[in-house]
Amino acid sequence: NKKVSFNKPNNQKKLRGGITMTFYDFIIDFSNDDTPLGYLANYILNDCEFPKDEKNNKIIREYVISKYANQQLIESTNRAISLYKLV
Repeated sequence: NKKVSFNKPNNQKKLRGGITMTFYDFIIDFSNDDTPLGYLANYILNDCEFPKDEKNNKIIREYVISKYANQQLIESTNRAISLYKLV
């Protein structure tokens, strides 16, 4: 009899050394860009309450919607999360 494995596929983003990349790790790479994602990255860098260790896209989205009043930041977050899911 073969054992069937029901392991979930490993779709989490990895940094060097096998550490899982958070959304914060992903977005701060844009901090020097003169783009909406760069603006978002700099905003997040200055947000001392941003959930830096969070990997759950829904929690990140909920945080941004509840804390950021700027519609451009919310739209940029949605775009960034879409890109983050592709990494």
